[in-house]
Amino acid sequence: MEYHDKQSSLLLNLALLACTGAAVVGGWFAWSADQSLLLALIMGATALILLLVVVAFHSLKLSVTADGITASFGGIITRRVPWAQIDRVEAAPYKWLQFGGWGLRWDGRGGCAYSQPGVKDQLIVHLKTGKRLHVTVKNAPAAMDAVREFKL
Repeated sequence: MEYHDKQSSLLLNLALLACTGAAVVGGWFAWSADQSLLLALIMGATALILLLVVVAFHSLKLSVTADGITASFGGIITRRVPWAQIDRVEAAPYKWLQFGGWGLRWDGRGGCAYSQPGVKDQLIVHLKTGKRLHVTVKNAPAAMDAVREFKL
């Protein structure tokens, strides 16, 4: 039994899109009001960067399959961990303060987190190298059932 989970934060995506729109409008006003090309270019570049962030982080997908565990932000930033590299997996509550927020985060102690706001549980994938991958998950019991099926 495979497990697939897709998480997205509508509020976060809307906020980033609003900031992108504000940067575009600000750049247009800067250009039309006083012909400030430099400010218009800076605002345009800011809008482009924010739009790329929305595209990259709009959703988080988690898959537990026969090949291993995969976490992916928007299909762009992906981490695939084959079962041969995994020591053990556990489910636990996600403590966002440990990583300083949501998104793609590092804790400075060998842990990397792929997380979305509003998701309370996580899978902690302990690698044989001693590092950890933390991935937020909507249905931790179902994900752990899939882990037990493939890992044993």
